[in-house]
Amino acid sequence: MAFRNDRLRVLQVTPTLGPGGAEHVAAFLATAFMVPRSVALCSAHGGTYAQSLHARHVTFRVFEPAWRQVRRNNVVLRKWRGWRAQHLQMPALSSQSVFLAPQKGFPQSIPGFPEWFAAILDRSTYQVVHLHQLSCLGLGEIAKAKVETVIYGQHNILSERHGQEDIVFLKQQLQKVDRVVCASKTCLDDFVRVIGYPCHNTVVIPNPSFLASGLKRNIKEIRTVGTVSNLNLVKGIDILLEAWKLIMKRWNLGSLHIAGGSHGDIAYWRSVAEKMNLGSTVHFLGAPTSEAGMHRFYDTIDAVVVPSRTESFPLLAVEALSRGIPVIASDIPALRETVGDAGLFFPTEDPVELSNCVERLVKDPALVARLSHAGHERWREKYSPGMIKSSYEHVYRGASQR
Repeated sequence: MAFRNDRLRVLQVTPTLGPGGAEHVAAFLATAFMVPRSVALCSAHGGTYAQSLHARHVTFRVFEPAWRQVRRNNVVLRKWRGWRAQHLQMPALSSQSVFLAPQKGFPQSIPGFPEWFAAILDRSTYQVVHLHQLSCLGLGEIAKAKVETVIYGQHNILSERHGQEDIVFLKQQLQKVDRVVCASKTCLDDFVRVIGYPCHNTVVIPNPSFLASGLKRNIKEIRTVGTVSNLNLVKGIDILLEAWKLIMKRWNLGSLHIAGGSHGDIAYWRSVAEKMNLGSTVHFLGAPTSEAGMHRFYDTIDAVVVPSRTESFPLLAVEALSRGIPVIASDIPALRETVGDAGLFFPTEDPVELSNCVERLVKDPALVARLSHAGHERWREKYSPGMIKSSYEHVYRGASQR
């Protein structure tokens, strides 16, 4: 199928519409390459991004399995619901659970899902199928039989989600893929090294964001510090709390705002903060329920901290840069690559140096202004939505012409 001069018809495939980096990319691209009266995105079950797609008048489909028990990673998930349920009901993770275990059998293992997916492709004239996450890669064979171009979005090959069985599965399924998109050079380097995948068939395109507004704020002093994450241990919340304890001994700042996380993990970290006598200064905001809520979060934060132990592409940092909010980040490759000279860095696992970075911003308004300007310019040059859409269009069209 040769590409015509009209708009691309691209089907984004993701296992869920809930919070997550891959899901965020899929939802963004569904709006960027929206075609009237077409299915822009399909998913095994719904979540918070369904609201964003509805707001943008994007037509999409969500598979709605019958009520049943489903076994995944030796855990029986209670029941599947349709997208109106917003999420999959499952036992709460403990605070020590860093990631879920391998997911290679999901969602194609759900009875009826492969047939439903194939029927969507049969009824439509898609030119490209873009599979997000390892859990959707098993659909590549079906997609390749029905469209010319299949793209796979690789987000973090070093994630603890990917065990050895997943690596073997990934190598097998990549034979059905025309091009692999990695979110950062760090991500690409890790992917090529671990998988042995050919560099010529990969490309780096940063993750886009609905929340990167480009509306630069005028921050004159640091009062409120914030972060957003799923509150897993690799996100370094323990390091941030230790640093905040040191900061509050030196400076009478406003508060630390922490967004994201499950109810169980929020309760755990709140109890940690209370034991550290930080309860009145640390506010856990919960998982974002709307884009408007996240915009309000960024409108009230004077500095963003990304204390992660590992990252592939820090979307939080990009969203902060877009508003000119100074970024303080752990010194790991993906954060260095993303933030560049527009932020301050501290050695990973070092709360003392993290607190020193905050102190530098508190004491030096000129530094705040410099980082704010540099961050906004870096976002405009590297991470603006228009540039990312253009890069994806080039990949979508070029992959079919190899």
